[in-house]
Amino acid sequence: MSSTHLNSGTVNLVVALADEAQPLVDHFSLTLEANHEPFRVYTGDGVRLIVAGVGKLAAAAAVGYLYRWGGNRRDEAWLNVGIAGHAQLPLGTIRLAHKVTDESSAKRWYPPRILSAECPSCDIRCVDRPDNEYLGKAMVDMESAGFVAAASRLATSELVQLAKIISDNREAPAARVTRQTIRGLVHDHVDLTKHLMTVLRDLSAEQIRRAAPTLEFNRFRKRWHFTATQSSQLRELLRRWEALRPGEPVMDTISCQTTSRSVLRALRQILDETAVRIGHE
Repeated sequence: MSSTHLNSGTVNLVVALADEAQPLVDHFSLTLEANHEPFRVYTGDGVRLIVAGVGKLAAAAAVGYLYRWGGNRRDEAWLNVGIAGHAQLPLGTIRLAHKVTDESSAKRWYPPRILSAECPSCDIRCVDRPDNEYLGKAMVDMESAGFVAAASRLATSELVQLAKIISDNREAPAARVTRQTIRGLVHDHVDLTKHLMTVLRDLSAEQIRRAAPTLEFNRFRKRWHFTATQSSQLRELLRRWEALRPGEPVMDTISCQTTSRSVLRALRQILDETAVRIGHE
């Protein structure tokens, strides 16, 4: 388990190449975790990064691996950062993906646009082998379909995003791309990547806040027996608790109660007193 802060949102970064990872590792001061063959995993404050390797199968496997290692949490964000080709876009151009097409299966995914003002978006076509033809108007890579297919099963659609940097085009084909080129391209867009990660962490944190009453609700029901009517009352009281006393452990406050009725009574009393105190501030 990594040291990311579960209450402030988490972003899982998936990259194909070590040279795509290095500028992000350096900028965010990420630490390499040991014993993660065949993957390399780095962690930091609210960030995990995994180096997947080339290809959609590798990307999908890396997503699944990081999901399990992170504790199977469905409130975390996923971001695929890396290079891509395009027929005409200038080298170094960065685009978000609003449509991902797996060329071999014709399956499509449509990530919601969350940064349209700061960064334009584009279609991306995922191929099984390097494409040197530069046909069509979409970006081209070899990981996007595997990434989005796996991550979209583990999180809501807005929490799954792809940011691609153009490394090659018709005028400058992929054969000219070097390791230093890749590092430079990712480094040049660290600030925008950081902004995108901040937005995603905020969305992840919001998911956590929304789910908090549900998580506590399940804990309460395991400890005390609630009727159907009492369960409805409990759910509403926990929503009020989250609004009036955010971040304060509710279970610790009423752990001495012995029956479901006394639990509900204690919660109401505390919340009513809290509401009155806030109203008089």
